[in-house]
Amino acid sequence: MSDTEPAPLPSILKHRDDDTNSDETQKASLESDDKPSKIVSFDVSVHEHSKHLPKPLETGANALGELADGNLLIKLRGKKTFERFYYFDPQIEAISWFSRKGKGNNIKSISILSISSVRAGKSSRGFAVVDTSGFGDQQCFTINHKAGSLDLIAPNEDIRNLWIIGLNYALVGYWAGVLKSEAKYDLPTVKENALIQLSQANLLKKAHNKLSIVRQRRKNWIKSILQEHAEQLGISGKLPLSSVKSAFHDLMPYIQMPFLDRKIDIIRKRFLSSHDGACDDDNIFVTFDELTDHFRTMNTRREIFRLHQMYSSDTEALSTDDLQLLLEAEQQALGLVENKCVQLIQQYEKIPYNKDHSMLGLDGLDALFRNKFTLSKSTLHQSQDDSQPLTSYFIYSSHNTYLQSSQIKGACIADRYRDDLLRGARLIEMDVWPGAAVESSEKMVVYHGYTKATYCLIDDVLQTINENAFMQNSFPVILLIEMHLREADDQALLADKLKQTFGEKLLLPSDELVNMEESNLLPSPRQLQNRILLCSQRAPFHILKESRNFDVIPHDEYAFYATVVKKKRKSKASISEADTNSLTISPAWSNVVALNHRSVTSDFESCVATAEPWTLTSISEVDALKSFENGMAASLFRLSQLQLVRMYPASHRVDSTNYIPTQFWTSGVQCTSLNQQTQDHGYFINNTFFLIFGGTGYALKPPYLLDTTTTYTPTVASENHDSSLGVPRHVQICILSGQQLQLPHASDADSPIIDPYVHLQVLGHASDDANYTTQALDNCSLVAYWNEHCSFAVSYPSLAHLQILVLDDDIVHENFIGQALLPLSLLRTGYWHIQLCDKIGDDIPGSTLFFKVEIDELKPNSIVQNSTTQVQSRASPSSSTDNITPKPRADANTPRQFILKHQPNVIVILNSPLSFFPSSRTSLNQAVLSSLGNELTMTGNDEFDLLFHECNAILSELSSTQTRIDELSKGLLQVLQCKANASLSDAANLLMSQLKTTKFILREEGEAVTVHVPSDQEESPSTQQALKNLQELTIACNEYVRKSDTLGQAVFEKEDALRSALAKAVSDEAILSIVQENCAVFRAAPGKAALTAAAIQEAIFSIKNSLLKARRASLICDGAASL
Repeated sequence: MSDTEPAPLPSILKHRDDDTNSDETQKASLESDDKPSKIVSFDVSVHEHSKHLPKPLETGANALGELADGNLLIKLRGKKTFERFYYFDPQIEAISWFSRKGKGNNIKSISILSISSVRAGKSSRGFAVVDTSGFGDQQCFTINHKAGSLDLIAPNEDIRNLWIIGLNYALVGYWAGVLKSEAKYDLPTVKENALIQLSQANLLKKAHNKLSIVRQRRKNWIKSILQEHAEQLGISGKLPLSSVKSAFHDLMPYIQMPFLDRKIDIIRKRFLSSHDGACDDDNIFVTFDELTDHFRTMNTRREIFRLHQMYSSDTEALSTDDLQLLLEAEQQALGLVENKCVQLIQQYEKIPYNKDHSMLGLDGLDALFRNKFTLSKSTLHQSQDDSQPLTSYFIYSSHNTYLQSSQIKGACIADRYRDDLLRGARLIEMDVWPGAAVESSEKMVVYHGYTKATYCLIDDVLQTINENAFMQNSFPVILLIEMHLREADDQALLADKLKQTFGEKLLLPSDELVNMEESNLLPSPRQLQNRILLCSQRAPFHILKESRNFDVIPHDEYAFYATVVKKKRKSKASISEADTNSLTISPAWSNVVALNHRSVTSDFESCVATAEPWTLTSISEVDALKSFENGMAASLFRLSQLQLVRMYPASHRVDSTNYIPTQFWTSGVQCTSLNQQTQDHGYFINNTFFLIFGGTGYALKPPYLLDTTTTYTPTVASENHDSSLGVPRHVQICILSGQQLQLPHASDADSPIIDPYVHLQVLGHASDDANYTTQALDNCSLVAYWNEHCSFAVSYPSLAHLQILVLDDDIVHENFIGQALLPLSLLRTGYWHIQLCDKIGDDIPGSTLFFKVEIDELKPNSIVQNSTTQVQSRASPSSSTDNITPKPRADANTPRQFILKHQPNVIVILNSPLSFFPSSRTSLNQAVLSSLGNELTMTGNDEFDLLFHECNAILSELSSTQTRIDELSKGLLQVLQCKANASLSDAANLLMSQLKTTKFILREEGEAVTVHVPSDQEESPSTQQALKNLQELTIACNEYVRKSDTLGQAVFEKEDALRSALAKAVSDEAILSIVQENCAVFRAAPGKAALTAAAIQEAIFSIKNSLLKARRASLICDGAASL
């Protein structure tokens, strides 16, 4: 093999880590595509099952015991790599290995006593010889021994950590034994190595003896809780089974009753199996030792133990320094001080001795992660500006709000409006028909035409809306009325009812916010607080000013129902001519309708040409999907930038199911109307999305969806992926475990044991489509352990959501267990519990998943690798929860082609270099310089110019900050001598490489990211200047983001003055155009500033990500060196 040719990656990549004890399982290749798929919900195929559940870890001894089972590792030797099966042999006190081909023959070993150290990462020279870029640092480790070193690569980080923990535990124990009895071994260098590695014998003996002491403290704490319950009964050393539940609940307050009942049932059956006759729970006694063993089995989580052991300086407890190191390295917690760590220990540690000595034990660390690092609807929150036009927001929308169930035979009730408004809906729908259509004596009713649905009284509906519209929040409500009243008197009567019921809440076309000008921009949610906007077919404003009638084609979303009715009646007559002819809109009706309503099928281009801000266009789900197929998605996206666009469910959804709204959000569609009465998967995604934005019913779009000059397209990733589109992310996830997973409504010990698996899918832009499914685990009770890794490349993170489904491998009964939705823009690197929700979105108490997440910047020209276990067509997103056959996989004709062998945990690579990542992205400097326009032009009129001077003063604050950012970024790049097209991320990486041998400290101080270098370590003048520039640059960047957030408020406060200036300028044609242009520029400033702020935030992310990665590497290196 030539020097330039890297060694090939061995076949270990084709193996998945199922963490079993089977040698054959570890050796089995998963290249075959012949495994049958099962039919399950949510289009997810189940693959192989695990055959063994992992045994719990509580001590280093258990970790060493697992090493006796062995693992398949990669060994580096020279420029070659070899697969070897390594294991710990306790009989000869050695690490042994053999080749796969040798099948156990020709075993080689190195004695534990010859090992001097175990180092994590690629610190050895051996990793520099072979190309190991396909493996992460977290998979690699080196065992240094007296004859040399072993450079090894594990399948994943957990197995690597298991070897480090187990070997270090063995070193502590075996070196202590050597120092006690040197005569047993004729190895003069052993003592010398031991003293070098572990300082001195006395400290080592203390450390070794401390292991049993700390474990005893945990037992004492458990027994003290049990004794409190026993003393209440006047007994000691045991508890009746009837009292065990309350005692366990005190020890584990998070555990839910079904799991406690199941454990107690196991204890009961075990007792009765060894005793004759029946006994009630009051007469079944369990000793403290038995209960302690049960508690340790239930409450000791192997993944928490491994994390605890990796950072514990004495292998059994975390000191304040250990905890600070763990949180900085794994959770990216900057600025931690000792006092904060002490507070965390006092808050979460369980054992009194540990609390008194500021140590965090295993149970305390578990409690810390359960409480402090849990992602849920209550902890995920996205702040937003509420001063931009309505077209800048996604709006929570309800379809056929009045229906309680089916579209064709459901009940129509007024209370449905209350339910949806309180849930957060801001667009609701009402179809108004003459009472004669349903043979009612009422003048008009709310009814779903041509169907067997019942009707309700319009007065009841209007009163319900009036009472509940602003109970949840004060943001505006859009009431979409589908008009089927043909008599002018009836239309006038309905208009009067609306004005009488809503009063001043109703926004009329004559209001100054509308001013009967179609070209006026829509007001912001803040300007429209506590207002109701009617949306219906009306006359254009210029005709309305003349008080003339106006003929329209009636908008009827489900007119095809009329065809069905006609066929059933076998009538040769056409459908009611009155229903198909044009509808005359009276001035009385047009005078109450602010938003004009129109529908369109496929001619989006003509809609763009005639788009007006005070118009809402409705599009069928089917027509929107056709636009994606016919290349019209770009026109749909452009239309959404000019006016409100609404999507409603396809007519075939007669059972009121919902589509998945994320695909239409990526096209800019503001109002994705859903059947809120059906709480299916589409409903859950929509509801969770808006809850994250505060439950206001409005979610601000990413800035590039608002920018009319953007390179963004909704179907393919942009070839010019500039900074305003966001930094593409590389998301790596390890699905570690699940806690307290159970089927819905499981409430007793007899509830079925589940075989859970997890399905992940990235929902967002079409180019980001990827998914992954874990293996199913047999017969899980309290904890499910997967330890499976996957990765996704996400080009538009601000539009992407990680959908998580937990399902049961059961094709007979319902297989839904829980679900979650996480915006990728809010995900952060670290270990996280994910709170699971039920089908309607309520939290399932105690039910969580435990993930390790790593978010990194995806570099230009890098290969995108997406983990997936099945590729699904997204031509028709569906959220049905019925069991359906999985959709066909991608093939050569699929637009997004994959090289795929349909195997779990396989890495899937796109068939060509990614065209949507150019060699360099638009720099931050370019984004800053192109953000805001020139200053407002003076008119020569003192009254107007005073206003425009004030506006310029507001804009100049941002402009000065922009200039400062430009100067600092250029200065940073120059002082580091970066290339011309280098990014700030490149500069940060270069700076970190200069500090590679320096023990720097990373802090977030106010708005500054600061790198502290100890005074006893010197750095070059250029490095000092770069550190100063970096600190000042992050301050300026954060200052700009903060000012851009307040710009909307400043523009809002000037709105009355701007409208007054426009009204006065009408009489002076000489300055009218200048005033109009100034008002437009100033009103558009928040949107332009938001674009720049987005680019700046992405730059801050890139800088911090580079710094945090370097900091973590130094922390891990220091930790490994200390071991």
